[in-house]
Amino acid sequence: MNHIVKKQTGKTILEYEQFIYLDEARQILADTDKSISAIIEELGFSNRSHFYRLFKADIWRNTSLRLSQTNPYLTSVSKGQLPFVR
Repeated sequence: MNHIVKKQTGKTILEYEQFIYLDEARQILADTDKSISAIIEELGFSNRSHFYRLFKADIWRNTSLRLSQTNPYLTSVSKGQLPFVR
């Protein structure tokens, strides 16, 4: 089953499930004034730090992707590389 999902989505079942939850969390944050704690509880995460870790990694990954698509210089700076400093 996992290989079918991976072939269709490029993600494992767990990665895809996390993607769905994080996408829903982003939507709730954008559309309501609910607290992050309320959203974590609503989505059924039992471990708040686990949610924060996943959310932070997802935000960083999406930001890095957007930066690399718009400006290669910003991507190198966001990775801590200063191209003009030797």
